[in-house]
Amino acid sequence: MPPRVEKMPERATRKIPPAGRAAPSAPVRGLFLFLAFLVGAFPASAKTDADKTARFEISGLGLLRNRELSRLMDDFINPGKVAWLSDAAAENAAFVLISELEDDGYRQPKVKGTVTLLDGTQTRFDFDETLGIAFPRRAGTNIVAFEVERGPRYFVAEVRIEGLTVLDPKSAAAFFQPAFGLFGGRRANVFSDSAVRRGRNALLDALQLSGYAEASVEVRASPLPEPVGAMRLDVIVREGPRWIVSSLRLRDEKQTPLDPALLDGFIGQPWSDAIRQDASVATRRAYHGLGFPDVSTRVTRETAAAGDGTTAVHATLHVEAGPQVRIGRIRFLGNERTRESVIKRRVRLTPGEWLDPDALDRARLRLGRLAAFDRVDVSTEPAADGVRDVIFRFEEADRWEANALFGYGSYEQFRGGGELRCTNLWGRAHQERIFLVQSVKSTRGDYTYTVPELFGEMIDGSARVFGLRREEFAFRREEYGGTVQLRKSFGLRGPEISTGYTYETLRDKNNVLSGNALDAGEVDAASVSLGVVLDRRDQAINPRTGHRLHVQAEYASRQFGGEVDYQRVEWSAAQHLQLGSERWLHLGLTQAAVFTLGADAGELPPVNKLYYPGGDSSLRGYAEGEAAPRAADGFFLGAKTYTLINVEFEQALTRQWSGVLFFDWLTESTRLRDYPGDVRLSSLGLGLRYRTIVGPIRLEYARALNPRPLDAGGAWHLSVGYPF
Repeated sequence: MPPRVEKMPERATRKIPPAGRAAPSAPVRGLFLFLAFLVGAFPASAKTDADKTARFEISGLGLLRNRELSRLMDDFINPGKVAWLSDAAAENAAFVLISELEDDGYRQPKVKGTVTLLDGTQTRFDFDETLGIAFPRRAGTNIVAFEVERGPRYFVAEVRIEGLTVLDPKSAAAFFQPAFGLFGGRRANVFSDSAVRRGRNALLDALQLSGYAEASVEVRASPLPEPVGAMRLDVIVREGPRWIVSSLRLRDEKQTPLDPALLDGFIGQPWSDAIRQDASVATRRAYHGLGFPDVSTRVTRETAAAGDGTTAVHATLHVEAGPQVRIGRIRFLGNERTRESVIKRRVRLTPGEWLDPDALDRARLRLGRLAAFDRVDVSTEPAADGVRDVIFRFEEADRWEANALFGYGSYEQFRGGGELRCTNLWGRAHQERIFLVQSVKSTRGDYTYTVPELFGEMIDGSARVFGLRREEFAFRREEYGGTVQLRKSFGLRGPEISTGYTYETLRDKNNVLSGNALDAGEVDAASVSLGVVLDRRDQAINPRTGHRLHVQAEYASRQFGGEVDYQRVEWSAAQHLQLGSERWLHLGLTQAAVFTLGADAGELPPVNKLYYPGGDSSLRGYAEGEAAPRAADGFFLGAKTYTLINVEFEQALTRQWSGVLFFDWLTESTRLRDYPGDVRLSSLGLGLRYRTIVGPIRLEYARALNPRPLDAGGAWHLSVGYPF
């Protein structure tokens, strides 16, 4: 197709009308989707014969806690779900109830109980935490009901620690006062015998791990005058001398040749059970590599007072090496659909070599990474003197797996879809995945075929066909195409590198941009890409510490089979810092640019490849796309480059809830010569987050600090997932 020629100044290349064009029915459609989900998730109940099953009823603890304890009693006392309970059912249930209340900090509850028989006859009784009554023992008990008056909740209000010098007092007090956030309070700092015992044991473990093997911890509890339920703990610590490893000798009757420096790293370390176990593990691994699979170790020690006030530990590691064994036959059991050649390639063991249990475990882990198996076990059995056969047993995964997908974003609103996976195709552990998602604003889907370890370990190959149709705020984005890709991971903590080739059709329908008469509306693009990701965060969905780096480069050219020439480079960095136990600082930096090197003079990048900042994961003082540059007449323009900085201060409110104060800053431009940008926008906002297993649910409001004449003053966002 002929190249597009720009006939107007570069700043006016992409003109988008001001915000306000969103269809008013979109939120209504989102509400109907949500209501439909609720109706499907909570169907109307119906009476069945199961209603005759004996049951427990709790009241007075709140809806959720009532239900939780009722289920606990059902599972513990009536696991068979029979119609009548044992004669001692009321007494057993009362014991469970009082134990749970005590763990919750309610040490003086008053409980009214009712036992109902199958014929409807009822017996009432009262009891408290002493359980000092004769509980009714009635045959044919069908219902045991408890009405609970909890009384005051006891909590640890003050912790005083004496005799502790080697640990930070605040950290030590946290073993007894694990309150988390601004509103942890009584619920988190519950006072109970079990909670105090856990705190004492945790403090003692910390001292012993630091080398204080003779340490002791005593805890005394006393009530405070006010408020009701407040308790003070006096923690008396006797540290004793610190034990230090002075020598660590290896005693082996076989005199097996080992690296003489094997145990040198333990000299000078504080003595603890952890050090003893680490030394034993290091020794056994060394013997495993020499073909001693049955090696066992035992550690003895002698102590002597050192001149510096510490205690010197002289340890001896006694070794029973056992027989030296070679590998005989290697057999595979349970691989009904998986080809043996696929398994052998990942086992990497040879008959006749020394039998190393650690090498067997590594082979098992390599096989377990294949999606073809739910479980992989390895064992050995004697074959001859000094020879053992190795047997791998497999439990193959179900071939098909289906998952439902749900989510919410402030722009696309409710979204739902499904994922269908097929594993172990052709018996070669190949995988295919079909992914479909529908939201209020978009439809997307793709099909991916993956070949694991295509070119050696940790190099996967894949082919993907994809499609996207999305209502942007100025045009309808349509993208269809295919990608072939190679991906390599460098260990669990190393970077991941991917490279691939993509051929796609880019369409911008319902285009109301300025200059759309010069825009073809549809182009075919062929590109090669390179991506690098280094993720050192403690967790991906709710990061607290660590960092993440990401670089993505895309090079499109007519020489690759497309109709356009452009280049895109994007990189981002995120750093997460812990400021104490309840506060975090999150920092994000993103830069992106699109070039047209090699294109005809005046030729523009495709509309789909320009940048339109703004939204819940961008500049949050603006709605989706509305932080894009504006022309002199107030209409929006697509940016060719931008830089975005995000700064967040997060304060825990409880273990699940947190508050966020954030600042976003953006600079952008429609011209590369103005890099990093000639437009600067910023926003300041507050947010509330609730942690879930799929990521935080975020409710945020941001105020635009320097809005342009036609900009809104701020924006609300409700979404699921971390912003950067």
